[in-house]
Amino acid sequence: EDEEGAEKEPCSALENSDQEVIVEALKSICNILLHNETAQVRAAELQLIKGVAERLKQCYDPTWGYEVHFFDLRLTFLLTALRLDVRAQLAQELHGIRLLGNQLDATLGLCWPETLETARAGFEGTPPEELPPLSREQTELAVEILKILFNITFNTNKCKVG
Repeated sequence: EDEEGAEKEPCSALENSDQEVIVEALKSICNILLHNETAQVRAAELQLIKGVAERLKQCYDPTWGYEVHFFDLRLTFLLTALRLDVRAQLAQELHGIRLLGNQLDATLGLCWPETLETARAGFEGTPPEELPPLSREQTELAVEILKILFNITFNTNKCKVG
């Protein structure tokens, strides 16, 4: 209730200015991690990946806009690209393959009409050539997800670049 006793409406989505601040903060964190090894170590020590993974679980929540989602994924990509320990933590402890598989399903709007059959939600039974193309945003999110999946499934011991 406000000062006059009227009930306030619950806020289901963050204000635009809040989203903008979050996006700028995520961009800054990504830049700092990319260019500062001490920050990479501290991010691992502080278990930053756990917080990011928690927010990634909210992929169906409309509260977070595209840019927040994109930079959460970019941050996850950087953490897994730069730190083998974070890569292993996401893959094993945080069930990263399942988490990111769910992300990919949500991003591409996939549903599973049969056990081994996928379709785009709302387009079940539509021939692939008649499906509308993915949006630029869907494509960018899918690319980030696939990059992270590569990081957490690539075995650095079996393949050496030389």
